[in-house]
Amino acid sequence: MAPYRNPFLLAKSASTLDKLSGGRLTLGLGTGYQKSEFHALGIDFDERNELFDEALDVLPLHWSGEPFTYRGKHFSALDVIARPRPIQNPIPIWIGGNSKLTRRRVAERAQGWMPMSGGAELSATARTPTLGSVDQIGGHITELRNAALAAGRAEPIDVVYSYHGDGIHTPTVESDRHREVFSDLEKSGVTAVVVSGPIDGLAATVEFLEAFGSTYLS
Repeated sequence: MAPYRNPFLLAKSASTLDKLSGGRLTLGLGTGYQKSEFHALGIDFDERNELFDEALDVLPLHWSGEPFTYRGKHFSALDVIARPRPIQNPIPIWIGGNSKLTRRRVAERAQGWMPMSGGAELSATARTPTLGSVDQIGGHITELRNAALAAGRAEPIDVVYSYHGDGIHTPTVESDRHREVFSDLEKSGVTAVVVSGPIDGLAATVEFLEAFGSTYLS
């Protein structure tokens, strides 16, 4: 979660990972929602959005490899220069959450949106609006991309959806039903789907991957 970390250290860590991975890092960021974690870290929960926005300010400045000065409410730096630069310019930032504020941040300053699709219970726990139907998702994506264009951004914005359809852990069963949902998600503007496998050990995971791959990817 971005508010948990000093943005200058976060930027340096991300840059190092991008170099080590050969330019394959995607940095996923969230605002955070567990008050107990904020308390344990000595961070004011009510300031999490301000902290998040300061991180979004600092990251591209840090990754530029050029001297910069930054003065925010919580963090500041004078004539800082950070090298070596990351391979990617910029490192893609994907932001998680369902709120209008999240989508505005993505439209203006990020490269991807990670909506939370776990249902009403997860939304309540994570303090974020329920995502809704595929049609609603499509409306949010259209709104987001139009906002990005209005902000002068022409580059594509990824949307990554976590699929939790009943029975997906047995990929060969009712595969046509799942394919239909995947197709609808693609039509709505989703660019990638995440499907979590079983956590019953290595053998079960390999079996799931092989079955999923042969059913949906071959």
